[in-house]
Amino acid sequence: MIEVEAIASSSNGNCYRLISGTHELLLEAGLPLKAIKEAVKFQLGRLDGCLLSHEHSDHSASVAQLLHAGVDVYMTTGTAKALSEQAKGACVMLKGDDDAYRAFSIGKHWTIKPFATYHDANEPVGFIISDRDDVLLFATDTYMMPPFSVKAFGQIMIECNYLPERVDERIASGDISSKQAARLLHSHMSLGMCLDFFRRNAKAVSYCRKIFLLHGSRANGDARIFKEAVQRETGKPVIVCTP
Repeated sequence: MIEVEAIASSSNGNCYRLISGTHELLLEAGLPLKAIKEAVKFQLGRLDGCLLSHEHSDHSASVAQLLHAGVDVYMTTGTAKALSEQAKGACVMLKGDDDAYRAFSIGKHWTIKPFATYHDANEPVGFIISDRDDVLLFATDTYMMPPFSVKAFGQIMIECNYLPERVDERIASGDISSKQAARLLHSHMSLGMCLDFFRRNAKAVSYCRKIFLLHGSRANGDARIFKEAVQRETGKPVIVCTP
């Protein structure tokens, strides 16, 4: 089974660790290398690799340093191009003839199936991650979710970033501009879109043991409302990952 550790989850930095027996996998590298080392108890050598969803610095800040330290970092071709020299030596995820990302293995323990997400980045992706016993969905920085054919999710890590009514209030008060709000609405997931994902995938979600809500906005959201709404919709234990 996969154990999830949220190291950081906000616009200031994103990083998560998956632990499965003696195997460990990093999701995102949006913190200084020192902070990542501290989180993994200064044992970078225990990491089987790091999966990167896209190139924005709050997800990729330490990519070059991790690669230099010998950690395999996996990303799309678009992300690698966007990061340029920072991504030198990275492992690039491949697509098949149908333009869908191919599943791949990290060692003999992890199986990864990337899928396209919807964000203002160059080829952003989410991941379906399996350790043979567990299936985990990871999706962040996306304003909607693609359809899935997965029959059961053991755990779900999904973005729940903002409340539309809170954004409207902040536009009216002048706290954010219409341009800033438009970018938010077309690059991050609202509570409503998050709930829509759970409804559309109700059968697969019914097998889920735990749900992690990621990348919530302090200014545009409300952790309590997020948690209560998702618990009410799914009947599952919900953990809101905060900075």
